[in-house]
Amino acid sequence: MDDKVSKESFKTYRDWQRYILRTKPKLSDGCRRPTLLLYCFAMASHGTNGLGCYTSDAKIAGEIGMYEAKRVRPYRHEALRLGWFVSTGEHKGRAEIIDIAIPADAEMSTVVDVPTVTNAKHDGSKIFADCPGCVPYLDDVSGGKMEARELARIHTESWQQDRPLYGPDYDDLDDDV
Repeated sequence: MDDKVSKESFKTYRDWQRYILRTKPKLSDGCRRPTLLLYCFAMASHGTNGLGCYTSDAKIAGEIGMYEAKRVRPYRHEALRLGWFVSTGEHKGRAEIIDIAIPADAEMSTVVDVPTVTNAKHDGSKIFADCPGCVPYLDDVSGGKMEARELARIHTESWQQDRPLYGPDYDDLDDDV
């Protein structure tokens, strides 16, 4: 099997996504965090699980609505400077091939300690702060190890995965559709 298409590479890709969303680095002058994140996700989509990414700055600029390659270049440099991408040393035409990366000095606990939706019984009739399955993770939210929206997403996904696609929970659906 190709190293780019494996469970490990997909897990690494998801860990990278969580890492860059949670970190709040000091950015260079003129760079904005939302645009940097947008650039990173767009570039990563041009690879396989974030590996072997290559495309022109002009193409990325068009995809994220900046329309000029010169406006995107600072974000490529910023992502490389932060260690969110690393150069492979290879090129495809004029485009440099880069891979996603989590810097070696990164605190991995913010990435790895996210609970899965299968390890708790959640009550969908309650908000996550009152849910018995979420209570053990409220300390992680208040301690900064997890964001509240991540716990809310986990809570919602957990109780919805056991919900039937038809039946009494869906009585409000029209039969005429």
